[in-house]
Amino acid sequence: MISSRRVYWEILKETHTPFIFLLDTEYLPTVKITVLENIDLVKNLNYIPNLMDCDNYAFALKGYADIKGNAIGIVYGKYKGLAHTWNIAILGYGIIQIEPQHGIITDKKLYSARVVII
Repeated sequence: MISSRRVYWEILKETHTPFIFLLDTEYLPTVKITVLENIDLVKNLNYIPNLMDCDNYAFALKGYADIKGNAIGIVYGKYKGLAHTWNIAILGYGIIQIEPQHGIITDKKLYSARVVII
């Protein structure tokens, strides 16, 4: 288990936003394979503008992942200057950000976090 204090500082380093809302006092890190399995479930959902879009995909990924632990959060921010929602995951060795519609975020320069809820 990882303390909420450590989770806060790790997310702050990763996202550069101080607006991090921690819903638990301890977090059970997930493993990358679990994240990838859950992404496969979520990315096959049908995209419907304004009904089943980025925020719905992020909530769905968090819902699936929470079955095995509490180390997946939701990030509100901007992608290429537009409002967007994606996920963040605490792994045993660090943090990854996830585009739930496609997979793991590799080019973080295009994403700008404003608020994280985990």
